[in-house]
Amino acid sequence: ISIGTPCLDIVELASNLAFDWIWFDAEHGPVNTEILHTMLQTARRSDQTSIVRVPWNDMVHIKKALDIGAEGLIIPWVNNRSQAEAAVRAEGVDILAHPGLISYDDARIAAENGVYLEVSARKGHSFANGHVVKVAKEAGANMVLDSDAHAPEDLLTPELTRKIALGAGLTEEEAHALIEKNPQQLLAKLGFDAVPQTPNKVVTG
Repeated sequence: ISIGTPCLDIVELASNLAFDWIWFDAEHGPVNTEILHTMLQTARRSDQTSIVRVPWNDMVHIKKALDIGAEGLIIPWVNNRSQAEAAVRAEGVDILAHPGLISYDDARIAAENGVYLEVSARKGHSFANGHVVKVAKEAGANMVLDSDAHAPEDLLTPELTRKIALGAGLTEEEAHALIEKNPQQLLAKLGFDAVPQTPNKVVTG
């Protein structure tokens, strides 16, 4: 689930729901470093993983997010090759958000550094999903599917999540791995135990 509102009540509520991780969006809303620190402290009371979407593809923002307790990072604003190279080489980066027309070489660097490429459900960003999937498979890079939700109506149902994965050119088996297995692998990479899957378990953003 994605939280971009600086409200500790929402963070506490989300911490008690059946999500694998909470994604704190410091890019699109009024969440600054001081507020984010408090939100991360509140979320730490639960077993969920706290992932931060930094406001910019910049090492200052990346380092600050890690210093205040982010357990994983999503890097936005990757619009050209040099930005992609910087993002996938940066220490502590876990997900490259809507990587667009990423090159094979950059996807290969992502694979070597354990950086996951995002398959996005967001309007506009999703246009490149087919390319992202194709290049990720060729380069051996892992992927995760995220809603990139900006509003409640952007949240995904299991059926819509499956349709987005299949629409990106994945087989049923590959879609299952993207939706079910890869988030668990990412949690393990971050040092957390895999979460047993149940019919009501939410595994996507």
